[in-house]
Amino acid sequence: MDRTILNDIQAALLQPTTKTGIDLIIELIQKIQDITCCGICSLWSINSNDYNENRFKSTSLIYRQVSNSICYDFIDKEDFVHDMGRCFINDVVKSIISNKYNYYECDVSGCCNHRSKKCIDNLHLCYFVGIPIYDHDNTSEISAILKLSYQIKPNIDCWDDISVIIGSFLSLSLYRNHLLKEQSLIKLLMDNYRNNCKTGKNIKALLNPIIKNILPLFCKCQGVSFFIWDSYQNRFNLLETTGIKGITDIQDVFYQLGEGLTGLAGMRKRTLIYNSLEEERVNSDHKEKWIEETLDKGETMMIVPILCPSGDSTIGLLRFVNKVNFANEKFIDYFNDKDVDLISFASNYIALLIDYMLRETSQNDFITKLSHEFYTPALSIHKTADQIKRYKDDEEFMKTRFQSYIQDIIYYAEFQQWQATTNLYLSKNRLDLPFDKRYRLTEVLLKNIITKSKSIAIPIARKVKVKFDNIVIDDNIPHIYIHVDETAFVTIFYNLLTNAIKYNDPNTPFYVNISAYETEENIVVTIVDYGIGINIMDANKIFQVGYRGENVTSYNTNGFGVGLPVVKQIVEDFNGTIKILNYHAPTKFEIKFPKSIISK
Repeated sequence: MDRTILNDIQAALLQPTTKTGIDLIIELIQKIQDITCCGICSLWSINSNDYNENRFKSTSLIYRQVSNSICYDFIDKEDFVHDMGRCFINDVVKSIISNKYNYYECDVSGCCNHRSKKCIDNLHLCYFVGIPIYDHDNTSEISAILKLSYQIKPNIDCWDDISVIIGSFLSLSLYRNHLLKEQSLIKLLMDNYRNNCKTGKNIKALLNPIIKNILPLFCKCQGVSFFIWDSYQNRFNLLETTGIKGITDIQDVFYQLGEGLTGLAGMRKRTLIYNSLEEERVNSDHKEKWIEETLDKGETMMIVPILCPSGDSTIGLLRFVNKVNFANEKFIDYFNDKDVDLISFASNYIALLIDYMLRETSQNDFITKLSHEFYTPALSIHKTADQIKRYKDDEEFMKTRFQSYIQDIIYYAEFQQWQATTNLYLSKNRLDLPFDKRYRLTEVLLKNIITKSKSIAIPIARKVKVKFDNIVIDDNIPHIYIHVDETAFVTIFYNLLTNAIKYNDPNTPFYVNISAYETEENIVVTIVDYGIGINIMDANKIFQVGYRGENVTSYNTNGFGVGLPVVKQIVEDFNGTIKILNYHAPTKFEIKFPKSIISK
């Protein structure tokens, strides 16, 4: 009997077939069930999750073959997916590891950890055999369990040999299935790229079928979204999605670096998996602003960062919500390491495409924003010059208003010049030029630098209609000459002043004060204003290039988010420090320079 069953299993598993992938695995399980005469033959994957704060293991049904003599007409979630705590699959793994057996067997009385009690009772199952399937790449790791369930104890004594044969075939089949998935995935991605390149380069057109058609074939979920990094706004913008709750315009959906569970994955540059979004909402400091529109309430989530091929920065995020069980899509499953491997495999290819296409998009986006930034002062200069042209023959106009119009042109021209200067210093920083290539040192009076910065801000004050005279420069500023780059230092105070003006609080009288004093080791300058303030959560981010806090972006004020990063860079280049002493009512910045910058 034993020799016959061994020969039958070998012959059946070695029989030629045209099937591949999961279809081949299903065919093998059907043959095993038929030859071993078990009531139910089911293959369960063992899923590790090393991408959460705590290592988590679960088990998911891959396929279940039921004998014709058994009426399996009920469905419970735990018959398809559950964690590894106190279950038959866990008993098999622990027994095999500790006893060094090739299989595990027990009767119903010795198996108290079955999750599917209803299944056992209703089908009168009394005997169970568990066969380990080892990972093909790591033969010390059990990746799946084949469970054979009987209504009558089988008269089989060669389970050890049977287990070795079945385990080897299924291990190789699962490995080949994974390779086939990778090959199929990369082919679909390449075909998608070729198809979309026919109509020109477009990231959104490229990602739409990837998000909605391709990736769901390999990691089936109820919701998928792709966020792309915007280097000028310093945030991840939603580019494509299967749907976001309560949102009609995806341009409203974004995450700052480190914000929410999504932004956290971008900041850490590694995949994060969450097994219970409900627990995260209660216990985590990182809460989701937006969530996918899904058939069931959001339960599980996986966020895979896409890293730039030419560096280690995160250029995109793939977010998956509510993975569904392969054997029964009615039930939510847990994300695991295999999902990460497959999606990361795809993301490496996607990263190459995104990096290539993003360069052109970013350049166009920068040009658009730059053009808009310079449009206002240029338009003001044009209007003022046009007025002079129209009334140049009017003696009264030339006598009473000509000089003020000319002064306006000078103000706006200077304002435009200093906007360009800020961007120039950003460019120098990105090029990583040496100190002597960035700056030209001269001797200049500290108070003159601050006064000049104030005069340049006049057009901004006029535009937002605040009282310019309420920018007060303290009379007690030390009369000291410093050996610095005058243009760079004017840029420091010009940016701090324009921020105070642009983000004034309409419900509070506008007022800015600049003061300075000397200590034994430093020159200290403070800038105080009573504007909308800074969110304390943004304290470590406002000096990042492109970052604009939520209170700023909701204020609907134009800007690149480069002013404060440039200020910080210049200050630090001259061995100084800048910090926020108070965040609101008033907002107070403190800049310290070493006394070594004072002219001898």
